Amino acid sequence: MQRLNLVSDINARKSWETPRPKEFIVGKPKFPIKFIDDMPLLHSLIGPNSWLLFHVMRLHASQTDWLQLPLKYWEWMTDYREIRDFVRQLEVVNDCAERGIKLISDFKDICQSEERQAFLFQVVENHRVSMASRKKSDLDRL
Repeated sequence: MQRLNLVSDINARKSWETPRPKEFIVGKPKFPIKFIDDMPLLHSLIGPNSWLLFHVMRLHASQTDWLQLPLKYWEWMTDYREIRDFVRQLEVVNDCAERGIKLISDFKDICQSEERQAFLFQVVENHRVSMASRKKSDLDRL
C-alpha cells in the first residue's frame, strides 16, 4: 500500500504541475502504439489533456488543490469525493469488441461455411466503415 501511495502521489504531483489548457480540442484521441515490453509509467502519460475530466465537471483550479496533498488526505476533500463518485458510476465499455460481437451475432446464421461467414463479416464491416456517418449525403454517393 505504501508503494501505491507513493506512485499515486507522484502522478498527482505531475498532474498538478502540468499546465491546464484554456480549451480542449474536440475529437477522437490519438493513442500511441505501445508494446508490453516498453509500457510507459502512468506519470509519463499525464499531459494537458489530463485536465479534461476536471473541465467536464466544471471544477476550477481552486477545486483541485487536493492534488497537492498526500493521497491519505484526499478522502477529506469534498471536490475529490465528487470526482471519485462520478468516476465510480461511469460504465466502461469496449466499443470495438462489442461491435465485433454484435456483427457476428447479427450475421452468424446466414452462411453455413466458416469461409463464407468470414467473407461476409469482412464485407459487412467494410460497408459499416464506409457508411460510418449514416447521413443522407453518404447515401447519395452510392
